[in-house]
Amino acid sequence: MFIIFRTQQWNWRNLHFHKGMEILLTLSDGGKMYINNAVYPIRRGSLFVMNNMDFHRSDGASDEQPYQFYAINFDADEVSGVSTAGFDLTSCFLDHRNFNHRYQLGEDQLERLLKQIKKLDYYLSPECSDYGKEVYGKICLAEMLIHINALYESTKNEASLPRSKKPLDRIFPVVQYIQEHYAEDLSLENLANTFFISKSQL
Repeated sequence: MFIIFRTQQWNWRNLHFHKGMEILLTLSDGGKMYINNAVYPIRRGSLFVMNNMDFHRSDGASDEQPYQFYAINFDADEVSGVSTAGFDLTSCFLDHRNFNHRYQLGEDQLERLLKQIKKLDYYLSPECSDYGKEVYGKICLAEMLIHINALYESTKNEASLPRSKKPLDRIFPVVQYIQEHYAEDLSLENLANTFFISKSQL
């Protein structure tokens, strides 16, 4: 199943993760994105890719300032039939060496990706009555993932994108614990007692 949406509200203060893969494209400047043990600046054209084990949250520049972004969530099975032994469409979600979850798009790259998103949105819309729209939707997603993987490949021989680990040094062990014990009691009270951290810091 695909989920695609655009919203003005850009403050997800609580760490969370999704059942599938997520593509997040920001259209506004300011704020920070926290993914696992890293912190990334948010700019217009920041492209984030996250898998189902990537804990993340965000802070906007302010509570009053609206932010715009596109988010696409999908199950990897949706494109498994398109991937081949030599080309996995989900590789950019799983290997974050230099890509570091984030790629900063130029304006031309941003416009190209926005066109692909709008095309996908058209075929996923309940109002769309085109014959074979479900197939067209998968084709659009596959084309988008080919494009995003090409961006990822271009970073393999480059220096890592700007990010900071220091703000999350204290909380990263908590994130690791959650990932390893997700089937157990993960209430704030239990986590606070386990790591001797105030609940307000979680």
